[in-house]
Amino acid sequence: MREKLFLVLANLFWAGHYVIGKSIIAETGPFWLTLIRWCVAFIVLAPISYWLERPRYQDIIQVTICFCRLGRSPGFLLLHRLAA
Repeated sequence: MREKLFLVLANLFWAGHYVIGKSIIAETGPFWLTLIRWCVAFIVLAPISYWLERPRYQDIIQVTICFCRLGRSPGFLLLHRLAA
């Protein structure tokens, strides 16, 4: 029964997005429509993911800082210069 409920909800969300998107696209552009959709999804899913996963933010911050440093490394910048 639960699987059928999820299938029905997926169809309703898809159809709802089509109807609402068609009416909103006349007033805003596709960029803003996509931005609003992603923001709403983040607001809805962030508490759910925190509740299910219980992330360790110290580890996430350390990995993010490491990737930011790698992104500014001279080899990475040289690679982008050669590719352009």
